[in-house]
Amino acid sequence: MSIDQIVKHEHYYVDDGNVTFLAERTHFRVHKSFFERESEFFRNFFAHPGEDGPVDGSEDKPYRLDVRSDDFAEFVGVWYNQDYTYSRNKDAWLVILKLATRWEFPNVRKLAISKLEALRLPPVEKIALYKEHGIDHKLLIPSYIDLCRSPTLPSPADGDLLSMETIINLLNARERERESPTTSDEALGSMIEETFGLQPTIIVQEPIRRGNNASANGQPSQDTRTVS
Repeated sequence: MSIDQIVKHEHYYVDDGNVTFLAERTHFRVHKSFFERESEFFRNFFAHPGEDGPVDGSEDKPYRLDVRSDDFAEFVGVWYNQDYTYSRNKDAWLVILKLATRWEFPNVRKLAISKLEALRLPPVEKIALYKEHGIDHKLLIPSYIDLCRSPTLPSPADGDLLSMETIINLLNARERERESPTTSDEALGSMIEETFGLQPTIIVQEPIRRGNNASANGQPSQDTRTVS
């Protein structure tokens, strides 16, 4: 890739930004303070020079991101939202959630989860997504209650989204609910916690990865650090 193929992002190449990232073929120049303030991952990353050469986050020596440029744009858009709203669809919030988890942005992760909660996803889809992304399983209790009280079982397509363990636990919970059909939501929620063994989810972060990385043109370079 030649240098003239690298473009500046139309929204997130900020005039007074002080750190530059390269995602795919797109330069982002943003404010380093957001990353240092919000993320232990980036505080460590910026504080400990890598072994790959004099990469400093300038335009000539940007930090390379191992993510899609569109995904990084969604992520930094949390801070650079000109409309002062957080109106995004499910897929955008899942992207933000994934990157916030990977890069240890706890407040951004909480924001993404709160927005997913507000979308009121169908129960089966919500269970599958929350398990995939390590979201607190106790937030799934209302979804399990809905499935327990539904007159029908999940469809075969829904079943494909759930693990066998979840399906078995759901069948057991439905059977117990039918033995006491007047059970309150609170009592049913307690029974679901017991049946599914729900515990708050603990996120285990991956270590910061450093070493010899590919440059923007795909060749080894001493002037590149990659943020995984």
